[in-house]
Amino acid sequence: MPYVKPDDVTSPQDSWSLNCVFYDEGEGGIAIAFGEWDGEPVLAIRWNGTNELHKELGNPQSSGHATWFILPPELAITIVKEILTKHFAGNNHIRPDCIPIVIAWLKNIGKLTADMY
Repeated sequence: MPYVKPDDVTSPQDSWSLNCVFYDEGEGGIAIAFGEWDGEPVLAIRWNGTNELHKELGNPQSSGHATWFILPPELAITIVKEILTKHFAGNNHIRPDCIPIVIAWLKNIGKLTADMY
């Protein structure tokens, strides 16, 4: 069984809804995504896993399903700023189509104002 790609991590379906995988280092690396937890916008992180036996689901996982770890907003903001810095420096693990979602999230939580851009 190949490692589970972050776009395919949908558990727990009762609480989590994936909007966009914002940052993905691929197999053996980390992934960061925007989604909703119980209807609230959140940033989540996970280790993607590898094709090695018993490491396919990555981490975290629960009941045999790959899951996401929801970050507290204070840490999420710092991570998003670092990822955007990497993007403008040429990092190719960032999905540019997710940037508008990131900007909207920062505006919504009051961490990005019109005079900042």
